[in-house]
Amino acid sequence: CYEVTDRGGTAERDLGISENVRFAKEDTKPGRVAAHFGLHASFTLSDESLEKARAAAEPLGLPFHIHLSEGKEDPVDSLQKYGVRTAERLDKFGILSEGTLLAHGIQLSGAELELLSQRPASIIHNPRSNMNNAVGAAQVTTMLSRGIKVGIGTDGFGCDILGEMLTARLLAHHTSGDPTALGDDELLSILRHNYELAGRFFGLPFGRLAEGYAADLVIWDYRPPTPLNRENLLSHLLFAGISEGLSPDTVFIAGRIRLRDGGFADVDELEIMAKARAAAEALWKRV
Repeated sequence: CYEVTDRGGTAERDLGISENVRFAKEDTKPGRVAAHFGLHASFTLSDESLEKARAAAEPLGLPFHIHLSEGKEDPVDSLQKYGVRTAERLDKFGILSEGTLLAHGIQLSGAELELLSQRPASIIHNPRSNMNNAVGAAQVTTMLSRGIKVGIGTDGFGCDILGEMLTARLLAHHTSGDPTALGDDELLSILRHNYELAGRFFGLPFGRLAEGYAADLVIWDYRPPTPLNRENLLSHLLFAGISEGLSPDTVFIAGRIRLRDGGFADVDELEIMAKARAAAEALWKRV
C-alpha cells in the first residue's frame, strides 16, 4: 500500500490514491504480494479524502491499512473537528471492513472498543514501536476478551515477530501489574490471527505443515536445556531462544530455500548491502 495523506495538499493526496489503484491492478505473484489501500491516519485525512479513498478502494475490493489512535492527537483532532472519536469516524466511511489493518489502537475509549468488537477489521499491536515513540500501550488483553481481532506487527521496527511477541508479553505484565497477563493462549491466538490474515491476503492457508498449506517454514538450530514439548514450546522460543539472540538457520519461502546455515542461499548479501548504501546516499543528496 501507499500512504495517502493530506499533509502535502490535495494534488499529492490524489497522486497517492492513484498509486494505490495502480499497484492493486498490477499483476502480482500469487502467494507473495497482495495490495491494501494505504491511509495515514484520521487526523491527516479530511472527510473528502476518506470518501475519495473509499470510492477508489471499493470497486477493487481493497481493505485498508491505517494508523488508528496511535497518539493522543488522533482522537483529539477527531473530536474537535468532527464531534466523534477516531474509530467512530472511520466507521462512517466503511474503513473498519474485513481485512483492514488498524495499526496501534492505543488511545481508544470503551465505546470504541465495543464498536471494534462488532466490526471485522483487525487491530495490529506494535509494542516495540509504541514504547520507542512513548505513545502508550494498547489494551490487548481487554481487546481479546471482547472478541476484537488482534494481530501483531513491527511498524518498521525491525522484522522480528517473535521478538515483538516477547515484548508484547513483557509490556502487558508491566502495564497491568499482572505477571500472568497475555499468557500463552492469548499470544498464540494473536499469532494464529496473523496466519488468518496472511491466508486472506495471499489466497492459501498458513500456519501448518500440511498438504495445501503455504510451504513457508523457519528452522532454528536450537538445543533446549530442558525437555521441549507442545506445552512449553512458546516459552522456549521467547525466553530461552529469542531473548538469547537465537536466529533462524534455514528458511523456506514457497517451497524454496532462501536462507541456509544462517546466510542467504540465492542472493549475494554483500552486493545487496553495497547497492543499498549507494541508493541511500543518492536519496540523501536529493532531499
